[in-house]
Amino acid sequence: MEKDTLIIRPYHLSEAYEIAEIFIYSVQYVASQHYSTAQCEAWATRPIDYAFWSQWCTKNTPLIAAYNHHVVGFTALNKDGYIAALYTHFAYQRKGIAQQLYQTIRDQAEEKKYPRLWVHASHLASPFFQQQGFKIIEKNKVIRQQESLENFTMEINFNH
Repeated sequence: MEKDTLIIRPYHLSEAYEIAEIFIYSVQYVASQHYSTAQCEAWATRPIDYAFWSQWCTKNTPLIAAYNHHVVGFTALNKDGYIAALYTHFAYQRKGIAQQLYQTIRDQAEEKKYPRLWVHASHLASPFFQQQGFKIIEKNKVIRQQESLENFTMEINFNH
């Protein structure tokens, strides 16, 4: 993938559908390496609730990665430095998209003088965040639809 064809930009309201599908299929196809089928189905329920995702996008105003006019990833950074999401389309894994999305929100956080970034990272995502300098603060158990899912609260502090 050529870097100059990947664009990081604010999402458009019409892209909530694509964002929802990236989330669902990333969990179903990629996170399944670390979680059982039942856990993945509890985490990313189907049928996809597009109304929920439309509301989520309105609340979180994600940035998207677009490659040849297709949404291939998204992220969202809240005002307290919480990374609400960082997902890449399952067919575009390991192509540097998550890295570029992360760098964009890190730059925003540093520009706004946030003291830290923090995230609830899955088993799949925690190595990525560790490579960015995040430290595991705590291990969490989240119950979704009677399934126990493990994730990690991670953070990186900035010295401004």
